[in-house]
Amino acid sequence: MYITTLKMPKNMQKKPSYKFGYFEISLPEDFPFAVSTLYEQHDREITALHSHNVIEFGICLDGSGIFVIEDKILPFHAGDVSIITNREMHLAQSTRGTSSHWYWIHVNLGKILYPAFQNPEIAGTDYLSGTDFNNIIHVSKYPEICSLVKRITEVHHSRKTFKRERIISLLCLLIAELKTTFGVKKRRPKKEERSCFEPDTLQRIQKAVAYITSHYTEKIKVRELSRLSGLSLTHFRRLFEKALGKTPIQYLTQVRVTMASAELKHSRKPISMIAYESGFTTLSSFNRHFKKQTGISPRDWRK
Repeated sequence: MYITTLKMPKNMQKKPSYKFGYFEISLPEDFPFAVSTLYEQHDREITALHSHNVIEFGICLDGSGIFVIEDKILPFHAGDVSIITNREMHLAQSTRGTSSHWYWIHVNLGKILYPAFQNPEIAGTDYLSGTDFNNIIHVSKYPEICSLVKRITEVHHSRKTFKRERIISLLCLLIAELKTTFGVKKRRPKKEERSCFEPDTLQRIQKAVAYITSHYTEKIKVRELSRLSGLSLTHFRRLFEKALGKTPIQYLTQVRVTMASAELKHSRKPISMIAYESGFTTLSSFNRHFKKQTGISPRDWRK
């Protein structure tokens, strides 16, 4: 049985429109693994950040959009895989005017893989989180990883014999591939890593973050965001930068560029139209910010 229950802090239960929560994923005791039914991710306004108690793998079957994972804004497209550990708060939104479809895999890697392989390192996932890790695995760059995640969902929904054994084998192959690809990179000492998961700080700016993500095409003033958060302008700026490592304007620009990059890949609209629809007032400012964030021009990105 696949169950999720939302546990909210007591001081927030009177504010259902302002959610900042934790999803407890209940998995079977004998085999702590589950795959969701087909999930439709809409483009509606985001109202919550959340985390889970176990790692989550997602496979995007169609559509596009963005994941906001703590201080990272990452675009996704059909065929891509998301990997989110229990360390990071996150939310997702499909490209404006569309929806995307996903399968989600939740698993307790330690309980499943250690008995099979007697290797305590097999379930470690610290390298799959943090500011240096891109939680969206693009199928164009890592087809093997994306294929393994998709295969796991197919085996789960099939009627093949030895289903459990097949899933364990595929999970081991997936983790081995992830460790080989991402686990060997030198990480910064833990004390130098900055985590924006400070519940009180994030809770106070979450309305502003959700508003930016849903209204990035519009003209947004920082003063309006501070008012939405119930904070003075100075205090809001300070808390926002403390939580996300960038100013509200920098964050807004990042969202606009990220959404524009998805639009460039999946639409043949003129670049100037995409720039204006993404919230930029001039084509030159769009080109400048796009190249600063991606390293290439919008035209080269589309090619």
